[in-house]
Amino acid sequence: MGNSGDDLKSFLWMLVEFIGICLLLAAVPFVVFLDTSVIGDQMSETSLTELLHNIGAFVATICFYRGAVLYPEQRACLVIGATLFAILSIRELDFLFDYIWHGFWVWPALVTLAVGIWVARRSPGTFRRPFLEYLKGRQATFVYLGFALLIIFTRLFGTGDLWEGVMKEAYDPRVKAAIQEGLELLSYTLIAYGSVASLRAGFAAPFMRS
Repeated sequence: MGNSGDDLKSFLWMLVEFIGICLLLAAVPFVVFLDTSVIGDQMSETSLTELLHNIGAFVATICFYRGAVLYPEQRACLVIGATLFAILSIRELDFLFDYIWHGFWVWPALVTLAVGIWVARRSPGTFRRPFLEYLKGRQATFVYLGFALLIIFTRLFGTGDLWEGVMKEAYDPRVKAAIQEGLELLSYTLIAYGSVASLRAGFAAPFMRS
């Protein structure tokens, strides 16, 4: 009977998670619709879509940083993760750094990278095994799938040449921008959700104890 109760609770939790993920995914085109059809902002740097990109990267950064504090046996792995998403966050805010000069975002990104590597090196033996064990968890799937979508799929699927070929004389760069920014929002949504779920699950902790 106890096992049946546990199975029911697990099933209900999975159902709630599935519905939550569906709602998150449905929110992505809704946000793009708000930007383009309600607010009238055609994917500028200050659009709602771009703001949510920044929030997604920031949430991931905080989750991995918090994990590095809570789980010293995984510190180097989680610090590198936090550093990666912090750099993505800086890149998303490049329009603010451009007020200093164009391309200035590279310098705070390099400083962040250097600090992250330095901190990680102060915790030897806490990168390779935690990283490999973390990848066994289902939560990690959301993170690395979102990251792969962000750095590969959105760049290829959002190229102007592709959409010029599809739309021919009717090509409108605003369509391409909406598609690319929407896909980036999807990516950051998956990354943020996976990061929060990973923190709740202890990242690699369950596998390292086994």
